[in-house]
Amino acid sequence: MPLNNQQERSTEVQDILNKPPNWMLIWGNGILLLLFVFFFLFTWFIQYPDIIETEAIVTSPNPPQKEYAQSSGKLKTLLVSDNQQVSKGTVLAMLDNTAQLEDVLFLKAILDTINIMNSPLEFPLEQLPGLSLGEISSAFVVFQNDYIEYRLSRTLDPLSNELSSNELAQSQLRLRLANLEAQKSIDARKMELSKNEYERNEYLYKKGVISLNEIERKKLEFLDQEKNMRNLDLSISQIRQNLSETSGNATQLQINGEINDVRLAKKVVQSLIQLKEALRTWDLKYVLRANRSGRVSLVNIWNEDQYISQGDLLFTIVPEESRAFIAHIKAPIHNSGKIAPGQRVNIKLHNYPEEEYGKLNATVSSMSAIPNEDGFYMIKASLPDRLLTSYEIEIPFRSELSGTAEIITEDLRLLERFFYQLRGIFNS
Repeated sequence: MPLNNQQERSTEVQDILNKPPNWMLIWGNGILLLLFVFFFLFTWFIQYPDIIETEAIVTSPNPPQKEYAQSSGKLKTLLVSDNQQVSKGTVLAMLDNTAQLEDVLFLKAILDTINIMNSPLEFPLEQLPGLSLGEISSAFVVFQNDYIEYRLSRTLDPLSNELSSNELAQSQLRLRLANLEAQKSIDARKMELSKNEYERNEYLYKKGVISLNEIERKKLEFLDQEKNMRNLDLSISQIRQNLSETSGNATQLQINGEINDVRLAKKVVQSLIQLKEALRTWDLKYVLRANRSGRVSLVNIWNEDQYISQGDLLFTIVPEESRAFIAHIKAPIHNSGKIAPGQRVNIKLHNYPEEEYGKLNATVSSMSAIPNEDGFYMIKASLPDRLLTSYEIEIPFRSELSGTAEIITEDLRLLERFFYQLRGIFNS
């Protein structure tokens, strides 16, 4: 009897499986349709962005000044303390050298007041005390000698003296010329009288009135007068030639004097420029100064007499006027096409653990058109005026803050991602 009951139930089950009831088919299809609709809605409404993770450096729009040692040596003088407010041009420190900083600054202050375009060039040489200039001494000595020569030339005015001497010589020649011309006029009259007397005596000689000796004596007197006139003409000609030469010498003296003045002025200006260049080179080599106003931070400096190596970073100066911040981000080429201005950026700082301090929020402001030589696009992201994290903690800004940037790209639906995956499979 039990066996018959089992057979009857098996028969009923087989009947149901072979021909299920209509209500079961309807409910089954409905449930499948609902599941498909639910899956479609779920993948349509669920969307999330791609995250591009890369390096970032947070800084100010006016980046901090970084001052490096330009030479190796001991730190001779440290003139500022950490976190001190400094003005542009403030001397921060000086490396060991043979010059005295006060003497160099004193000389530089004087040179800064000299305008090389002014003529004559004035330099208070007598007012300078003994200066210890070290490496600058050779350039200063050259300038000093050139300036003394230049000033003596202007004070003594050798051109004026030479021109005065030349003018005196010309005056004396003119006076001698006038005297000789007056003498010539007198001698010409005497020669004319001597000639007339000779001609009368010659007539008397022919008449036999006077002797041969007498006529020869008169002829000698006339010839002497004629010789004197010739000598006088020669002297006048020589004086006129000398007068012409001295007049030409005056012009040449004027030209030579102008050339010499220009040469000395150019020489002293050139040596002044070389002295300023020597000061600039010395300043760059041994003196560390602030190129902007701000707050100074000491880096790798502990005390004076510390040995510094060339290229060591010694100071950073953060401008006080900075009220906004910028993140410089290097984005890889992969997925870079998805990056666009206005996208959100989360920055996790290395110095401040995310778990304790949270993240900084930034916004992409610009992106370079082409990648750099390392294959990265350079992106700028703007931050608020205060470095306030997602945990409402304000991060103090000192110089630069490095970290990891997460660029949040455009949201993409889950359904779209599934479709792109299928398209990629079929295309491959």
